[in-house]
Amino acid sequence: MISPLVSVIIPVFNDAKYLGRCVQSIINQKEKDWEALIIDDGSEKEERLITERILNNLQDDRFRIIWKEHVGCGAARNTGIVNATGKYICFVDADDEVSTTYLSTMLHAIQDADADVVVCGRQNLVFGEIFPQGTDTNYVVDRNQALRDTIDKKSNAHVAVCKLFKREFLLEKHVFFPEKILYEDMVFAFRGNCQLSKLAYVNDYSYLYHVRTDSRSMVQSDRIFEDYAQAIKEVIACIVNAGLYINQRDNVYLFLLESIYRIQRWALEDREMKHVWAFRHCASLLTNLLTIMRKSANPQSELLQAINK
Repeated sequence: MISPLVSVIIPVFNDAKYLGRCVQSIINQKEKDWEALIIDDGSEKEERLITERILNNLQDDRFRIIWKEHVGCGAARNTGIVNATGKYICFVDADDEVSTTYLSTMLHAIQDADADVVVCGRQNLVFGEIFPQGTDTNYVVDRNQALRDTIDKKSNAHVAVCKLFKREFLLEKHVFFPEKILYEDMVFAFRGNCQLSKLAYVNDYSYLYHVRTDSRSMVQSDRIFEDYAQAIKEVIACIVNAGLYINQRDNVYLFLLESIYRIQRWALEDREMKHVWAFRHCASLLTNLLTIMRKSANPQSELLQAINK
């Protein structure tokens, strides 16, 4: 059996009402050499039935579905990576969609640049209005610049969607999502961008990101702070282990400062102060990492020691 050129990985968790729109945008691609892996991450029974009905109505054997118990989006995407057979891999969220030229544009860009990863712009759809986010030029950067862009959240370097990856790169460098924690996109982006040889940017806005307005306040449990602290530790470890810390010290320092500012904003949302302990623990850990960076004679070693405690 001939392997497809691209594997499109679509994680689903109780998103069946949006899935039809998403898969139709994949079917409409001008590039036809693809497979789509739908990873159901333990959706409720009614949602699973809707997903089955959508796929049965398609009658397109390029779609495969894998059923899992609920573990989280990171684990679902990892299941897609290890089951994919395409030369290239991309991720599309079940509630998003892509234009008809998405795959063909991304394939041309990654092949032309011989890059490990290509990233495009996206159109953020909020209350019926579109807000573009991306770049207005085509260019290629190395891992040092890719890391700076990830820290700066520049042109979607920091997310998992809007990208096309060489599958060989993900497998050889063992670039997978962390599992059972939130903020898996951030960790995954750093893991990949710290190890790539070339990252190509393309001036194209073929990814339509639907901003959901039915979400509640960010601060719903201690897990928000606990998982964020774990994600930051993994990011710093990734940068140090990749040998990029010395060149990126100032950027890493600013990244930690911004992270502390972010959790302070979340703490302000916690009007009833239900998660004060978790906030203090997270803030203490990040502040300790900053202190090591400022004062240690051997910061890389001490950072790893603090992270692995």
